[in-house]
Parts: sequence; structure tokens; C-alpha cells
Amino acid sequence: MNPIIEKQLKRCKVANIPPYTEDTLEFKITKKVVQNNQTCIPNHYYDVELSDYVLDPPPDCSLHINWNKNVLPKSKIYRCEVLQVMGKMVKINGIGLDPITQMDNNDSWMGWLPLEEIKVLKELE
Repeated sequence: MNPIIEKQLKRCKVANIPPYTEDTLEFKITKKVVQNNQTCIPNHYYDVELSDYVLDPPPDCSLHINWNKNVLPKSKIYRCEVLQVMGKMVKINGIGLDPITQMDNNDSWMGWLPLEEIKVLKELE
């Protein structure tokens, strides 16, 4: 591997650099999105907490009309997969969790959320 490229890869903070050797000629770099010290990576699983703004939006909010076909999430906490990241928006597919028992409550929801309106509680293995 070219020493200049290797030096730049080591300095990179906005992508997930896979393991490589000096014989590596090609690898895939996946995008990492950081918002409020949170990271959301497509095809990874998380427990997330939604803000009250998302659950009970004000009357003048058009987030769910424009992005989610006017379907609101019902649960405060979701166990979800991040499907896609686009700018400051993240698309999740999740199932609601009961915060006390940590058991799912059969509330599945898929849609777009602003990164600033979710709190990543933990990344799942």
C-alpha cells in the first residue's frame, strides 16, 4: 500500500476503516455519521430513545407528513436496525421496547428520524 494513502487512512475520523495490510489493494469503506457524539452506521443494530418532539410533534411540524407518510412512532424506545443515513436524517426499522422489562411490545415502525431527535442508548452485537 502506498505510504501516503496509509497515512491518510490512519488520520480518517469520518469513516469505518476495515483492517488492512500493506498487501491490501482494495477494500470497502462504510460511512459513519456522528451527531451529538452519537454514531449511526447503516446495517448496525441499536437501542434508541426518541425525543418527545418526535412522539408528539407540534401542529406546525411537517416531519412525519413529508418523511413518513404521516405515520408516527408509538414507543419511546426502539430496538432497531439503521437502514440508511442521509445527511442529518436516519432511517430505522425497529420494534418498540418496554423500558422496564426490556421486552418488545409488538410495536413495529419503520421511518425517518432526525439524528438530533434520537439518543443512542447502546449498540447491539
